[in-house]
Amino acid sequence: MKNSMRVKITLSIVLLIVFFSGVVEAYTYGKFYYHPGVQVNRYSSLPYAPTLPTTYQAFNDLPQGYKDGCHANKNTSKIKVCTYGVKTGYKHTVAVIGDSHSGHWLGGLQKIAPKYGIRIIYATKSGCAMSSTYRSNYSTCNTWNKNLIPAIMKYKPDAVLTKADTNSTGTGSKKYDYGMVNKFKELNRNGVKVFAIKDTMYFSFDPMTCIRKYGRHSIKCKVPRVNIEENASWIKTVKAQPNVKYVDYTNLICDKRYCSPTQGNVIIVRDRHHLTNTYSKTFSYYLSKDLIPFLRY
Repeated sequence: MKNSMRVKITLSIVLLIVFFSGVVEAYTYGKFYYHPGVQVNRYSSLPYAPTLPTTYQAFNDLPQGYKDGCHANKNTSKIKVCTYGVKTGYKHTVAVIGDSHSGHWLGGLQKIAPKYGIRIIYATKSGCAMSSTYRSNYSTCNTWNKNLIPAIMKYKPDAVLTKADTNSTGTGSKKYDYGMVNKFKELNRNGVKVFAIKDTMYFSFDPMTCIRKYGRHSIKCKVPRVNIEENASWIKTVKAQPNVKYVDYTNLICDKRYCSPTQGNVIIVRDRHHLTNTYSKTFSYYLSKDLIPFLRY
């Protein structure tokens, strides 16, 4: 009888410890506990939760710059700049510039801006990555790119955050990529660092439709990781630039074989190739880990 009672008491204590450990962990990580997104890489387990956003909300889960009119469409060459983060008494100024694949990192940067005193300058344009390469079929991009760095320099940025390539959407070319290097060099002449993030994956189908049909973990909704592996010579070229830090988050987003449209109960992409703002925000830990030392160096 006594032994049975001891066992029950011991089990009760163990269950209470497990329960309160979960409560403490949930309190510590806040909403990241149930929706860690990319930060699931830091946890030993993941509780079940509906995805954020939903598959119906994902398409409109946009960076703030879109909502404020600082993402130019293909019809205009006008540069409109938005300012976010710490606007007075800031320690660093980071400019998010280039195309929409640069812009989708804004959410994560906004998340860490208050803690590290970052003023964010934002100006992006559809399908117009930062490059000096002339595009015969996109005159507004040529004009926009020509005026971009002079417009940004008015804000005296310490660094630029942009994507590091154009390959992952399937439309990249060596000629256009190397035009990026010319822009990196132009920024270097102006004393500006470049935090260049490798581009993210591209889906040849609509991920949201696939998730609704087959489920978020279905192999049918994943794409082979090999499709976004970067050319080694290009990485070497980018890393050779004295003002550039090349960052590749593929190992965090994808597993060894596939890239999924969801991670850590968060929808990764809002369409075939743009990160949701919700997912971008979950990169706050990794951006602070990589960007802040780069700014301080």
